[in-house]
Amino acid sequence: MIQLICAVADLTRALLLQLAADDRGALGTVASTVDVVGTRDTVVGHVATPADVVTATRRAVERPWTPPSIVAGLGNRQSALAAR
Repeated sequence: MIQLICAVADLTRALLLQLAADDRGALGTVASTVDVVGTRDTVVGHVATPADVVTATRRAVERPWTPPSIVAGLGNRQSALAAR
């Protein structure tokens, strides 16, 4: 798991400066709580499909102003906000 986190951080560092310099673009990281926890016992409600995630991401990126974070699904957004 630590290697995966480092890989995401390294990739972000490699791309972020160019995205900022161009003043456009987006960097997406997709993660699954089920994959991290290792069980579906923690699932509450609808599980977003890969298509759901791609659709939410494309909608956000196609806006005139792309939000700093995108979370697919109402339940997932509520969980993300509650964790803050």
